[in-house]
Amino acid sequence: ETRKKAADMEPTKSLNSNKSNNLPVSSLPTRLPTEPVINFILSLEKRSNQSIFVTLYGFDADTPTKIVKLGVTTTNDFGEGRVILPTSYIGKKLLLFAETPSHLRKEIKTHYLLEIKEGNNPVDGSVDFGEFIAGDVYLDATGYKNNLIDSLDAATITIAIKDAQNEDKTRNMDWADLNGDGLIDSVDLTILSSNLGKKGDYFPLAK
Repeated sequence: ETRKKAADMEPTKSLNSNKSNNLPVSSLPTRLPTEPVINFILSLEKRSNQSIFVTLYGFDADTPTKIVKLGVTTTNDFGEGRVILPTSYIGKKLLLFAETPSHLRKEIKTHYLLEIKEGNNPVDGSVDFGEFIAGDVYLDATGYKNNLIDSLDAATITIAIKDAQNEDKTRNMDWADLNGDGLIDSVDLTILSSNLGKKGDYFPLAK
């Protein structure tokens, strides 16, 4: 009886299949491309907790004077993060840079162009930015960081240590907690002082 039912159904299946195959191409559903995702990992100097706000940038090899902001995210405790890109980036080759509110800018550790594809980039694993040097905390009036650890950064941390006595002010001062211990104190200033004069990676052809 079971075989008879299965046999009775077979012509119907074949008929439906033929109908589908005979549809004009324009009537068939179009597969939308999958949004590309950049997976990355980083480490933060002097910190065990690697969670931090990150801005990801890309240098477009086909448009060599253009640096594009790819997105922002917050890494997890292990320094892992991901940024989702529009599908318009598929096929582009990008040299990746990352920046945090308290560290020097870093170029992708292997210094290679990542060809953006659908889904995960890279296919296996993550782009590695390596260790970020702490201390680049000064912003000018336009919000620009000079990507150099200097006296301006030291003065900024010194002011932050004084402001840390006021609980209301410390709520938005995670950038000054260089070692991630929940305090803004002389330890953070010592970390910064040990890095005075160090520069981060600069964007190619950027002014």
